[in-house]
Amino acid sequence: MKTLDKFAQCEEGSADAAADGTGDDQGGGSSDFDMNTLRDRIIKRQKIMRELYLVEYIVQVLYYPFASKSFNLMKITQEDLITRLCKDAYVLLKSSVGGYEINEMYASQWINFFFN
Repeated sequence: MKTLDKFAQCEEGSADAAADGTGDDQGGGSSDFDMNTLRDRIIKRQKIMRELYLVEYIVQVLYYPFASKSFNLMKITQEDLITRLCKDAYVLLKSSVGGYEINEMYASQWINFFFN
């Protein structure tokens, strides 16, 4: 319980510091606790993205336009809207999977889709 109270105080303190401009980024770096807290938040978000099946939806966005023959991979150009869609889907997939080993292993089950 004490740990949760410390965490809540840290959250309040960092929010106050961010609001009034006195955060660690202006004072010469952040502490290990701040970096661990940030990493924990990222992992929690990545876990939520996996549990909401967001990874599957991103894979479908990347796979089905080409599997259904709606687009030919060899004929698309940088100006096509599908190119922008694929770039954005890739960035989202990379953000939701990268650096979190469980999500990386989870997403690897669809890697064969992209080599066929």
